Amino acid sequence: MKLTCTQENLNKGLSLVSHIANKNNNLPILNNVLLKADKNGLLLVTTDLEIGIKAFVRGKVDEEGEFTVGAKLLNDFVSLVPKENIDLELKENTLKIKSKNQKTNIKGLEAEDFPLIPEIEKENEVELNMNDFKTALSQLVFSASLDSSRLEINAVFFNFLKNELVLAATDSYRLAEKKLVINSGQEKELIVPLKTIQELLRILNDQNNQALKIYFNENQIMFVFDGVELISRVVSGKYPDYQQIIPKSFNTEAKFAVNQLVPAIKSAALFCKPGINDVRLSIANNQIFPLGHHMFYQSVIIGKSKVAIRDQTQQMFRLVCHQQTGYTAFHGEILRFLRRYILIYAIRLFNHIILRSFHSFDFFHIFLNRHKPVDNANSAQPRHRDRHIRFGHRIHI
Repeated sequence: MKLTCTQENLNKGLSLVSHIANKNNNLPILNNVLLKADKNGLLLVTTDLEIGIKAFVRGKVDEEGEFTVGAKLLNDFVSLVPKENIDLELKENTLKIKSKNQKTNIKGLEAEDFPLIPEIEKENEVELNMNDFKTALSQLVFSASLDSSRLEINAVFFNFLKNELVLAATDSYRLAEKKLVINSGQEKELIVPLKTIQELLRILNDQNNQALKIYFNENQIMFVFDGVELISRVVSGKYPDYQQIIPKSFNTEAKFAVNQLVPAIKSAALFCKPGINDVRLSIANNQIFPLGHHMFYQSVIIGKSKVAIRDQTQQMFRLVCHQQTGYTAFHGEILRFLRRYILIYAIRLFNHIILRSFHSFDFFHIFLNRHKPVDNANSAQPRHRDRHIRFGHRIHI
C-alpha cells in the first residue's frame, strides 16, 4: 500500500471514524482503523460491532493494499502535522508516514483480522435535508432513556410512512415527537439505538447542509452523506404505543414568548430548594409568573392566554421536577428549538402538559406528571385552585 493525500482530508476522515474505536481488551483489532487503498482513493473504516463508520479520503494511490493501525494514535498524530501533503506506505507490518519535515513509523495489525461490516442493499431509500434531520434529532435525543437495560426506549423510534417520517423518543417521564416530510416507497418501523443517534449527531454537527440518504432493512439502518457511511444494527422488538397517552383536548392553553419566559424561570429557579427544584408557573390576567421555592417571582407579559375553567380564577402550575429532568428540561434544550413563541396545553383529567411551537405543529414535547389540589390555608393570599405538575410520573405503557 502506497499513497499520497493532503493533511486536511486525512485529518477530517480520521476525526469522523476514530471516535467509536474505543479501548477493547477482548478484541484489540477494534481499537484500530482500517486503511484500504484502491484506485478510487483511501477508505477509512472503524467499528465497535454495533456501529460501523466508513469515510472516503481523496488521494493519489500508487499501490493498492489494506492495513490497520491504532485509530486514536493515528488521529492524534495526523492532527498535529502541518497542512501539507502526507505520504503513507506499508512495509513489513509497519505504516510509514512521511510529511515535509517528519517521518513516523506505526506498528499495526493485519487487515484480514478486521471485522467485516455488513452491506445494505440500497433498495429502500429515503432522502432528507441534512439540517432538517439534524434539528429533528437534536429536539428528540434528550428525551430518550439513558437506561441501557431498556433497549426499546434507550433509542429513537423511526416510523417511515408514505409521505412522512415520524421520529419519537421517551424515557417514560417525557415524550417528544417530530415529523418530517419525505417520499418513501416502503412503510417501516425501526428502533435505532441512542448510541447510534448520538454518534450520528456528532458527525452531522461538522457537516455543511446537503442531502442525506437513509437505507434500511429488517436488521440494519445506514446513513449516507458526503463520502461517509454510518451503519448500525436496529433494536429488535416493538416500540411502546405512545399515541394512547397523547391528550386530544385541553382546558388550559397559553401562548408566550420564549425569550422572556426562559430567563424568568432561570431566575426563579435560583430560589428553589436544592434537590427539589420547585418552580411554579402561575397564569392569570394575561401574565405568567414563575415562582421559586421561597416565593420569589418575576412577571412576564404574554401575547395571549386562554384559561377555560369554571371559576375563572388564577391557575397555578407547580413544576416539582424529577431529579433526572428538573426544571432545566423545561427551559433548556427543548425551548431552544421552539422558535419565538411557545404554546402550553394542560388538562385536569390527564396527567400531562404539552409544549408546542406556535409556528409549527410538526413537533411537540410532553411532560408526564401527577397533580393534586393544594390547600394554601396558611397563605395570606386568597385561596384558589392549585394545579400541580410533577415531573417524575411514568408513562404506563
